[in-house]
Amino acid sequence: MDHASAMPDAASYREHIKALDTIRAWKTFFVVLAILALATHVGGWALVQLGDGLSGGGETETTQVNGNQEPSRGTSVEQAERYEAWLERVLPLAEFIGRSTVPLLGVAMLLAVLVSLSGRLGGASDFIAALFVTIFLGALFLPWERLSELFAERDTLSFATFTSLERLRSHYEANEDLSFEGTDAGLLGKLGMSPHRAAVTEDAFRFAGLPFLAILLLFYIGSRFKRGYRMARSRNAGEIPMKVV
Repeated sequence: MDHASAMPDAASYREHIKALDTIRAWKTFFVVLAILALATHVGGWALVQLGDGLSGGGETETTQVNGNQEPSRGTSVEQAERYEAWLERVLPLAEFIGRSTVPLLGVAMLLAVLVSLSGRLGGASDFIAALFVTIFLGALFLPWERLSELFAERDTLSFATFTSLERLRSHYEANEDLSFEGTDAGLLGKLGMSPHRAAVTEDAFRFAGLPFLAILLLFYIGSRFKRGYRMARSRNAGEIPMKVV
């Protein structure tokens, strides 16, 4: 067998590239869905914080203007109820979409590896790197709060990229009961933070920081896939010799 017969022919090359193009399109679709799901949960946390816990603090304040009582700027009861009803519908849907896309994204990365290796296209190392980062991302997407009884008993130790409206509201109400004076007994207290500010900072990392980290990992997965895809397509099909029969 000569060197030409060991090389893939032009037809085989084109078929492998078409398969890689299909994987690339679905990869983009899964990444976009996951980013939107994560951004939805970050927005839900922000709404609860800015909306005074929504229904728990959505009272309309009034001010005296020219002898008349007029509502002041802030979150009204009606607005809070609309936001709360929206979050109750959207957050579970976003969680389902986010948790479902990561396994599918992992399958897409695995198929990219197999196509690259079987077609001798190149870029397999980048596809493999993207695959392992996807596995790590899947670990972040696991519902640790529901899987671990320890985390269920000690809520402050739990973490997850997705959450629920009830948990967001309970954290907000618990933080409101903390003191704004003095310093926290934990690690953040060494930075001069009060118990209330320390608790809000921890929640910001938990409900916004972890989803943001997951979004960064998704962008990294996309960049590694893009690099491997460019390497695979850099081979000119016209330079691949025809298979010798």
